[in-house]
This record gives sequence, structure tokens and C-alpha cells, in this order.
Amino acid sequence: MEIKPYTEFQIDECIAIFISNQDKYFADHELEEFKRYLRKETLKDSYFCMYKDNQIIGCGGFSKEEEEVFLTWGMIRRDLHKQGYGKALTKFRMKAIREKYPNTAIIINTAQFTKGFYEKQGFKTKTFKENGFGSGLDKYTMTA
Repeated sequence: MEIKPYTEFQIDECIAIFISNQDKYFADHELEEFKRYLRKETLKDSYFCMYKDNQIIGCGGFSKEEEEVFLTWGMIRRDLHKQGYGKALTKFRMKAIREKYPNTAIIINTAQFTKGFYEKQGFKTKTFKENGFGSGLDKYTMTA
């Protein structure tokens, strides 16, 4: 497994990973937001692709906003969940944040289905909004 910086040549693979997770982990409207993010925001943010056997199996990044850093659009191909890849990608991003922005709060906005995963990575819930991402997708803002 290796993690490399995202380039525009990986957009289709990242979108396919998003779609593999869409029905449970992302609201329908978020696909267009993610595409827009990949086309524009990755130019200023740090975004990465995770490879296994020369195939992209995950992607995720981070974005600094004032005195906080947000984990952004982290996901692993759905058929590879619960194999440690998400944990490895999260640890990679958190290490990069700590090196680049020491003593800065790390924030994640996530849904109820991944809240427990981020708790295991050391995050604590700060705010909760029912249906915050859309119908049936509650929004948890968590910090580490």
C-alpha cells in the first residue's frame, strides 16, 4: 500500500470510490460537491490517493481554515472496508497535519455511520445535527 498526492488524472477513480459509498455514506447531492472539490479545491488543499496493487482504493485530504484543519472527503472503496485501509489513510493525514500545522485542532464532519470509526482514531463529538447532511444522514462535528 502507498499514498501519493492527488492529480487531476485520478478524478475518475476517486469519483468511482465515492459512488461505491454513496447509498449509505453520502447524500445524493454530495456527488456534485465532491466533483467540484476535485476540480477546484484540491489545487489549494492537500489531497491524496491510496494505492494497492497499482489501483486507487481510497482518497482523502485536509484543508486549513483559519486556526483549524479539516479532514476532507476521506473514503475507501466500499468492498475494501474494515481491512485497515481507512485507519491507515486517516493516520497518514493526521501525521501530515501535525507536521505541517503543529498544535492545530483537527476537525472532521462525518455521519453516524462513521462516527464510531473516528472515535477509535481519537476524535470526540463537539456538535450534532440530525439530518445535517440530508435525510437519514446525521452530521457529527468531531475534533482530535
